[in-house]
Amino acid sequence: MSVFGFAGLTLRRDGLGLDPRLPRAWSSLAFPVQWQGRHLRIAIDAIEQFVQVTLDRGEPMTVHIAGAPHALSAAQPLRVRWQGR
Repeated sequence: MSVFGFAGLTLRRDGLGLDPRLPRAWSSLAFPVQWQGRHLRIAIDAIEQFVQVTLDRGEPMTVHIAGAPHALSAAQPLRVRWQGR
């Protein structure tokens, strides 16, 4: 399974989707993403149960986490509680 699978990363017309599915042995996963001219950093923490998305470069966008939409801009990183496992 790839990062796309473990992070549940989907490329949507209106933004990115995340629905993490980390293996039980993993406490976290972090990776960069480039999408439509944007540079993002994504961190998933299974212990603290959060997903953090930082927009390093590019226009504001929407990130869907477990189906719920969240606004993301360079000025305001996104940190959302995630009920994993």
